[in-house]
Amino acid sequence: MDNEGPRFGNSEYEYPEIIEIKKIKECFELIFVDQEQLKKYKEILKETREMHEVDIPRLSWVARLKSISQVPHGDAASKEDLIQHIPDYGDFSDEIDVPVGSISMLTPPHSRFDHSHLFAEITRALGVKLGRSLEDIRLMMCAAWFHDRGHSVFSHEGEHVIVNNGGLDHESFGVVLLEENDITEFLEKYNIDKSRLINIMQEKEILFGEIQKILDTLSYAVLDSSVRGKPVYDDYGAIFLQDVCGVEQYEGEEHIVFKSREAVQKLMDARSVLYAEWYLHHENRIKQEAKQKLFKKLFDENSDIKMEDMRSTKITE
Repeated sequence: MDNEGPRFGNSEYEYPEIIEIKKIKECFELIFVDQEQLKKYKEILKETREMHEVDIPRLSWVARLKSISQVPHGDAASKEDLIQHIPDYGDFSDEIDVPVGSISMLTPPHSRFDHSHLFAEITRALGVKLGRSLEDIRLMMCAAWFHDRGHSVFSHEGEHVIVNNGGLDHESFGVVLLEENDITEFLEKYNIDKSRLINIMQEKEILFGEIQKILDTLSYAVLDSSVRGKPVYDDYGAIFLQDVCGVEQYEGEEHIVFKSREAVQKLMDARSVLYAEWYLHHENRIKQEAKQKLFKKLFDENSDIKMEDMRSTKITE
């Protein structure tokens, strides 16, 4: 392989996994006061184990999520990190006037694999609490696992370059990836309805779309607040799930129902704080601008770089 050209990402680098699976299951078991529901949860854990722990993590466009930071701009918390991710960064760094700043993180940034993994764990527990079938729970878990697969190796900064050059955003590209051979075989093995899966991933199906949107937010609130050293949910969101009381019909459609406003308000407040103090903090916005300038420069000055190189973690040949 020719290593002379610019390289996007590092195919050997993976973010450390920060979620504790045993603790997650212990926390989620506590939300089931009813012993029959707890028994059902343990049965569903067994029924979905092979899919969740073996088959999905092995899929190519899921495995790559371990090399993509979940935290916005967190994959380059310093110039040294940026150099690690883009070995040719030094060739361009002096020409980028915008300084690369960051907000201090008390632990390493986590990956989109961690986010998707936790998202699926939370979805499985909620599916049991709502009394959904094994088929429905598998479908929702797949939507959680697959929703971020279309991200570029540099997350939102890379997506900015892709979209501005006529490419698809990560949601649309994630749907395209459902046509990959290994995904097709996987969906057939577990009898997953692809059209419903797409609708849930795009949050179009009413009930499951609502669940997708809410639990996506919950997963990153759990992990991102923990990374900052200010965890909002030290129980992986179990207390949030405890406040869900079921599903009700409204104007002919099913909607998720909570016991009170407090749980949802706490989640929205956590999201607001993360945006104000971190995601959109001026230092991170400066860093985002610097990285976008770098990517644009690499595209403009290297005709051998293809758009798909922004999607993968492979070294450009």
